[in-house]
Amino acid sequence: MRLLSILAVAWVAWLSGTTNCLAAEAGEPTSAEKLLFGFEPAHIEPLADQLQAKLNQSQDVEGRPYIRVDMGRGRIARQWSIYEGNATEGKFAAGLGLTRWPDGPMPGLYAEKKTAPFENRDVVMHYFGMFADGDWQRMFNSAGIHHVFLPADWSQYDLLRLDVYCRHLSLEYRVAIEDEDILPPVVRAMEVPAGKWYTLEVDLRAAASARGLDPRKIVSLAVAVTRIIEGELDKTLDPRSRREQRFALVDNIRLCRRDAPARFPVIRDPSGYELLAGYYRSEIGRAHV
Repeated sequence: MRLLSILAVAWVAWLSGTTNCLAAEAGEPTSAEKLLFGFEPAHIEPLADQLQAKLNQSQDVEGRPYIRVDMGRGRIARQWSIYEGNATEGKFAAGLGLTRWPDGPMPGLYAEKKTAPFENRDVVMHYFGMFADGDWQRMFNSAGIHHVFLPADWSQYDLLRLDVYCRHLSLEYRVAIEDEDILPPVVRAMEVPAGKWYTLEVDLRAAASARGLDPRKIVSLAVAVTRIIEGELDKTLDPRSRREQRFALVDNIRLCRRDAPARFPVIRDPSGYELLAGYYRSEIGRAHV
C-alpha cells in the first residue's frame, strides 16, 4: 500500500511537470511581468547607437538637468527627455510635455489650432488628436522604430501597464496601441491626479475581443499628455518656455498577467473598448466648410 502511495505521488509530480512544460511550449508567460522598456542608460544607449541618435546632457527651461535624446533622422523629429531621481524602474524616467490638441483651447500654451469641420470630427480626434500636431517631441511614441527596441508579440500577457507621475498638475493621459492592421488604434484616456505615482492599465484581452487587436503583431505604442484637468501653469514663464516644460513622467512600461500585483494605484479608462459610434461617416462626400 505504501508503495502505491509513493507511485501515486510520483505520477502526480510527473504529470504536473509535463503540464507545466506543455503550458510553456503553448506560450504561457514564465513570469508575472515582462519589462518592455525602462529609461535607464542600459536601455537608451544601445537604442541611440542603432538609430544614430544624439545623447546630450542639458538643462530644461526650469533649470533641471536631463538627458536629451534627439532622433532627428526621418521625416518626424523625435525627442525624449530623460530625468534622473524620480523613477519606478531604476533611477531614470522619461519626461512628457503637453501635446497640442486640435480645436481645443490651451490658454497660456497654444493658440487654438482649427481643423476643417467634418461630420465625425470629434470621434476621429478621440483616436488621432494626440498625433494631429505632428510633434513627437513631447510624447513617447514607438511608431516607425517599434521593431528596433520593442517586441511585436504581446500575446502571452493580459495587460499593458505603465507608471506615470504628474508633478503639479492633474493631467489626462492617452495611450494608443496599433497592430499591423487595426484602424483606428486602440486608445484609452485616463485622468491622473498630481503628486504621486500611479499605474495606467490597458486590457489587451478586452481590446482583442472588442476591436480585433492582434497582440502577436503590435507595431506601435504611444503615450501622450493631452489635457490639463486641474492646476495652473507657471505664469512666470513665457508661452514658448511653458510648451517646453515636462509636466509629467512615464516609466516601467511592461506587460503583465492579470493576477500580477501593482505597486501603485491603478487607473483605467472606464469606457468600453468597442469602436466609438460615428467613427465611420454616414455619407461620403465633401466636408461642410
